[in-house]
Amino acid sequence: DGLGHTIRNLAINQPSASEIGLFFFTWNGFSVRNLGLINVNASGSYDVSGLVGANAGSVSNSYATGNVNGSRHVGLLIGSNLGPVDNSYAVGNVAGNTGVGGLIGKHTTVNGNEIVSNSCAMGSVSANGSEPAFIGGLVGDNEGTINNSCALNSVSGSTGSDGSTYVGGLVGRNGNINSSNSPGISNSYAT
Repeated sequence: DGLGHTIRNLAINQPSASEIGLFFFTWNGFSVRNLGLINVNASGSYDVSGLVGANAGSVSNSYATGNVNGSRHVGLLIGSNLGPVDNSYAVGNVAGNTGVGGLIGKHTTVNGNEIVSNSCAMGSVSANGSEPAFIGGLVGDNEGTINNSCALNSVSGSTGSDGSTYVGGLVGRNGNINSSNSPGISNSYAT
């Protein structure tokens, strides 16, 4: 529990490393809450973020501002997410190749509890890689549930090697939602 404290000017420069963030990986049962990152600058390869590189725990009442760049699954708050995220936000610039989102790079639901809710992202999101790109203002590659959330970003991307790019104001790709555990997106918007 961060108890409302903030961390300023966190810098991580590991361009060939994975699971980059203040917390590189959080296990199921681990909770990050009531914590802010101000002016974070992070770079890495896979699962890159300011707060949690790969999250299997929960994140709530937390935020990150700054700049993050990487290759795959890049988000300002969380790179790759398998846990619930609530009442959190990100403000800044995110760049990568695929699975690039303002808040979360890739969001996946396993048992239905991994819901992104009451969260928002603002700033810019871009991708310019050679692979098929999934770029979204909130989540780049979504295979889970998003409720009551928003994205206020400029989003851009270039065409991937197979000629495809999935660019969306809220999510870049909304796929693999084929069970009752993953009802998709509700009460959310992008501008």
